[in-house]
Amino acid sequence: MAFDPGEVSKASRFHALMRLVRIEHTLFSLPYAYVGALLSGFHVTWVEIILMSFALLGLRTAALAYNNIADIDIDSLNPRTWNRPLIKGAVKISDAWWLVVVGSVLYFVSAVLLNFWTALLSPIPWV
Repeated sequence: MAFDPGEVSKASRFHALMRLVRIEHTLFSLPYAYVGALLSGFHVTWVEIILMSFALLGLRTAALAYNNIADIDIDSLNPRTWNRPLIKGAVKISDAWWLVVVGSVLYFVSAVLLNFWTALLSPIPWV
C-alpha cells in the first residue's frame, strides 16, 4: 500500500485530529504567506504576522476538515485512503465539523483584526 499522509498510527485523539487536517502542510505553507506579505512593499508588524498565521491556520484547518468530510465516501473506496481518520473512526464526523467551525471562526476573527480590506475580502477564499 502507498504512503498516506492522513494515516493514523497513534491512539491519541489529538494526533488523529492533526492527521485529519495535515497540520504539517499548514506549517510548511506559513513561510510562503510571510514572503508574500514582505514582498507587498508594506511595513508588516509582528502583530500582523501573528494574525496572518492564525488566519492561515484557521482557513486551512476548516478547508481540510471539510474536504475530508466531503470525500468520506470516495476515501472509503480508495485503497490509498482507507487509513484516514474519518474512515477508521479515529475522528467522528461531528468532531470534523467542529474543526470546520472553529477554523472558520479563527480565520474570520483574524481577518477582521488585520484590517478593513482583509475583513471585507475574507469570504472569497473561505468559499
